[in-house]
Amino acid sequence: MTRLPDLRHELVAAAARLDEEGAGLAAPPPPSPPSRRRGRRLPAARVLALALLAALALAAIGAAATGLLGSGSDVQPRSGKAPTPKTGFGVPVGTVAPPIVVDDPDGGALKWGLRTFTTTRGYACLQLGRVQGGKLGLIGRDGAFEDDGLFHALGPQVLDRAGCAPLDAHAHGFLAIHDAEMPASAMHDCMVPSWVHAFGGRVPPKTKACPTRGMRSVDYGLLGPRAKSITYTLPDGGRRTVPVAPGSGAFLIVTPRERLTLPKRRGMIARNAYIIGRTPGADRIVSVAYDDGTTCTVRHTMQPRGGCPAKGYAPVKVRVPTRAEVRTPMTARIERAPEGNFVLHVAFRARVAAEKSRATYTVMLRPTRGRHCHQGIIGHDLERDVAAGQRVGAAIKMSRISCRGRYRIDLVYRVVEDGSVFGTGFVYPGTPVASATARLVK
Repeated sequence: MTRLPDLRHELVAAAARLDEEGAGLAAPPPPSPPSRRRGRRLPAARVLALALLAALALAAIGAAATGLLGSGSDVQPRSGKAPTPKTGFGVPVGTVAPPIVVDDPDGGALKWGLRTFTTTRGYACLQLGRVQGGKLGLIGRDGAFEDDGLFHALGPQVLDRAGCAPLDAHAHGFLAIHDAEMPASAMHDCMVPSWVHAFGGRVPPKTKACPTRGMRSVDYGLLGPRAKSITYTLPDGGRRTVPVAPGSGAFLIVTPRERLTLPKRRGMIARNAYIIGRTPGADRIVSVAYDDGTTCTVRHTMQPRGGCPAKGYAPVKVRVPTRAEVRTPMTARIERAPEGNFVLHVAFRARVAAEKSRATYTVMLRPTRGRHCHQGIIGHDLERDVAAGQRVGAAIKMSRISCRGRYRIDLVYRVVEDGSVFGTGFVYPGTPVASATARLVK
């Protein structure tokens, strides 16, 4: 948060104190001749303080004129847990490069930026935000950060504010995201117009509708090491070609908000509102050019593989272990937490390793269905590296409105699916490892 008001107050108070001290210590001035009237001479300390105050005021006016924001608290992980190299998506590998920066289409003071990096657990990750003073961050508006109007720096360690996909066999990332309704805050903490329409014009309680002022359409992603440029359509119908980042194929396109064709049926989201794939598939992306001189004309689609071949992509091949190889005993119990919700505790000894983005152990909770219970199956990936022979324990949070009664707890081993696009991408249902039962008592 900016300290301009506090500094101004401190300088005025200091000038007053110094003025009083100087008046008490200085010798009385000699009498002036009647014919020569002179103004009161200010003590040097007060002159200096007032000069600093004037400079401070000019700095404040300059900041307002340039549209710069005060600094708020740094963005924290939603989970509240510090990232580690062997859990979740991991932590960034090596030095993280500065973000790719593009101008705001309407000349806003804060530009848009895209940070890309790979992690210790084998993921390629993207972070979108606004840029101020060379830093990537989010703005406290549109429901974010209680609309405090401040700039919140976004560090690369906050990976639950990122889009991540498993690396291919050559450690390259492929991912393309189209978001037609990105709030000016650069994050979704409000309900965008297409969702409000899908809800029949109603906004759920404790939810805020996004203002359209400052809203943008963004396309960003990783096209791989072979991509050279990407061409897209401008709002006026023209076309523009921009180069992508060498080596990764990273790109960022920001334009005024796209006008979506809203479906007539309730509960339906506009087709082009949000698209994610291995390669671009949004309507406004025209083509991608590669280093061999070829150009792919984008086939507009919402399919996960996207509208172009992923040139340079190396398939991932992970062996699926047999049931006999992974089979092991497991214990499970459910207890009430002090906060009022419930926690499932499981423990087992892993016989097969599950490391990085290639494999995971997943816990499946199946309640006993009955007249008063309509809860479905809940799956929870143990997002951590597990070594063969390691004793594993996990505490899985359950809702306070979970059905009471007996639950069947299944543990399965899942490997990454070749061509998975977003998130972890593990194959379902996986290889059975163990089963147990636990009872939830209210």
